[in-house]
Amino acid sequence: MTEFIRSVFSARKRNEIFIQSSPDLVRETVNYQESFFLAKEERRRARMNERVRKLSLGSVTNLPDPDLREFGRKGFPTEFRCDIYEHLLALKDFQSKYGESYFEKCLKTDIPSSIGRVIQVDLPRTLSAFTSSCDEKTKSLLMKMLRDILWAFAVHKPEIGYCQSLNFIAAFFLSIFGSAKKSFYALVQLVDSPTSPYIGLHIPGYYAPGMTQLLSDISVLELMCRSRIGEKTYRNFFEKREISNLSMIVSEWFHTLFITVFPIRTVERIMDYILSNCGGSNKVVFRIAFTIIRELVERKHELVDLDELMTGHKRITRSWVDHNVLINSATRGIRLFSKNDLEKWRRIDRERRQGQNGYTSQQPVGNTMMKLEEAIAPQTAQVLSVPEDSELVIN
Repeated sequence: MTEFIRSVFSARKRNEIFIQSSPDLVRETVNYQESFFLAKEERRRARMNERVRKLSLGSVTNLPDPDLREFGRKGFPTEFRCDIYEHLLALKDFQSKYGESYFEKCLKTDIPSSIGRVIQVDLPRTLSAFTSSCDEKTKSLLMKMLRDILWAFAVHKPEIGYCQSLNFIAAFFLSIFGSAKKSFYALVQLVDSPTSPYIGLHIPGYYAPGMTQLLSDISVLELMCRSRIGEKTYRNFFEKREISNLSMIVSEWFHTLFITVFPIRTVERIMDYILSNCGGSNKVVFRIAFTIIRELVERKHELVDLDELMTGHKRITRSWVDHNVLINSATRGIRLFSKNDLEKWRRIDRERRQGQNGYTSQQPVGNTMMKLEEAIAPQTAQVLSVPEDSELVIN
């Protein structure tokens, strides 16, 4: 089943998974891949294999961390991505800590009905653009697996439960691993790894009630932009376009880790870079976000007012098929900053917030509990009757 699910996604990689596709976008993606990036990917594949052979490692997952960081910045070859992600997120460590049957135990645990209902509503729209070309049985199976990932996460992290945008990260991992269990492990390890402070991003405050960590990091991004772009340039661009707070633009970037922002090939390159260079920090997320902001500022003559900026920034990112330029701009094009730099900006933000009431919101918690079988979206009501050995067709 794992290989089948992965093949479902692979069969459609010329189209999109999380954003609306178009003939122009498909054509540009194919042209970019075939005329430019496939040759680079082949050279990187050869270099990885040669490095493994030279060091007698047996597998790309045994490469030293500096090598994995460098290859991650340049992009992992498609056939290695699943194994490398499993290694970088230490999925075996998670399973060792909680037991092989932990995922199944989570699925047998009830959750507050209010959380279950939100999951239920989000299921069909998470992959709506992608599943429109799937047969009904395949669509139902994908929705069931996605539901299981989010359900298990809500049980494992009750302080978060469920937050919209986790559905897209879960679906991305499902496209990589083809397994609901591994995708659940990966989601936990990415958001807030319980096995190591150096695994994943440790951003539970992006998704917990109040989203204080998210709001703080958006403020930190603003401080970073004012510092790196220049106060005068920043004010001339954003304040003249009535953008009083960057959250108006960047919340989706941080919340979904760019998964709903860029074409899927670009998303894969970004996630390669994030996972291979995170080390328990989300500074790569800031690098990508800053690169987009700088691109917007450079297009000031195109994005002339608030309306143009609010529609234009999505148009720009959703047509950004040249992921090589994006990653190079986010690495070589930005002078280095460290975890200490991020902490300095966070300290400045905390001091600025002292004495002020921060934004808070309350995660809806119902007074009744929901069982797993009740969390089925109307469009996937037949999902539980799909036999495991059914012949599922890739259109």
